[in-house]
Amino acid sequence: MRPIQLKKSPIVDSICDMRFDSSLPLDIVPGVIVNALNSLEIKDLQKLPVLEMPESMRAADPNLLYAPYYHAKIGDITIQLGGRMIALSSPLPYIGWDSFRPQITDIIRVILDTAVISKVVRVAIRNVNFFGLDILDNSKYSIQTPIEHSCSQYHYTDYYNDGDLTIKTTIANKAIRHESESEPVEGSVIDIDSYIEDSIDANLDIMLSKIDKAHLEGKNVFFDLLNDEFIETLEPIYD
Repeated sequence: MRPIQLKKSPIVDSICDMRFDSSLPLDIVPGVIVNALNSLEIKDLQKLPVLEMPESMRAADPNLLYAPYYHAKIGDITIQLGGRMIALSSPLPYIGWDSFRPQITDIIRVILDTAVISKVVRVAIRNVNFFGLDILDNSKYSIQTPIEHSCSQYHYTDYYNDGDLTIKTTIANKAIRHESESEPVEGSVIDIDSYIEDSIDANLDIMLSKIDKAHLEGKNVFFDLLNDEFIETLEPIYD
């Protein structure tokens, strides 16, 4: 049985991101969205360096098509906005899915009401988990190689597919976490990016169902990677 949550959550970054098509020019879209999000008291709006480039250059570079143009906040939620993307990040310490999801819902609802999105092409939930130890020693993840060696540093990435859902899992050590007013902490990470890349209707219920699926299946993979004994040290809560 998998836990429903952990009292000692290792999540240091939790992001819900969406990519979309729009009939409006790239430079117009963020302004329309920001104006609508004033109803949720958007604040601390900052331009990002990519806006210094001409729109023609940004549109011609596929690596910049989904780049963020602005950084802002709504309550404790951090928002990044671009001409074809929006990403929402939970504050630290992680507030938990039960608190994060309603805020995701409110923000998406307001954006959809503008009709700026014609079609959604990607939804994703990404959780970066940090551990102040070598997580490989506490996981079910195994590496087989014909070469005998002592591995002091590792970085492994796998992809799992389930229908329209892809889960990208990265396990790495030698990660550094910078905590406020303290020395950097070295440890390891499990980075799980669960995403659906498809033609998705710009409909709130449909989008939330895809987001919920990405969240749940990504969480299942996370728990399946860890040893049961180690999970108990994180104070799991079961249904």
